[in-house]
Amino acid sequence: MVGNWKWNLGLGLFAMLFTMAFTLLTNTFWTAIIRSCYSFLLFYAIAFIPRFLLTSLPSVPAEPDQQMPKEEDSEEDFQPASFSEVDAAGQVVRQWSNE
Repeated sequence: MVGNWKWNLGLGLFAMLFTMAFTLLTNTFWTAIIRSCYSFLLFYAIAFIPRFLLTSLPSVPAEPDQQMPKEEDSEEDFQPASFSEVDAAGQVVRQWSNE
């Protein structure tokens, strides 16, 4: 499934609070509670439908724009930098940061 149960819970709580706010104006407290619980259950269940549809759609793999050229250098040809090269690079960075 796409996402998780928190989306369903959030949508259900939103519907519950929305229903509670508007039914309290015209109904008794317990009637408002029952109707808001019904709306929570309904919207919690309805939230599964788009998530189910999104996971059931076939996924199309993205075509790469360009193929990466193969590197001719292998790992065997790799040689780490010497300490003098690292020190020279550090001096260049220090000069750039002082300017």
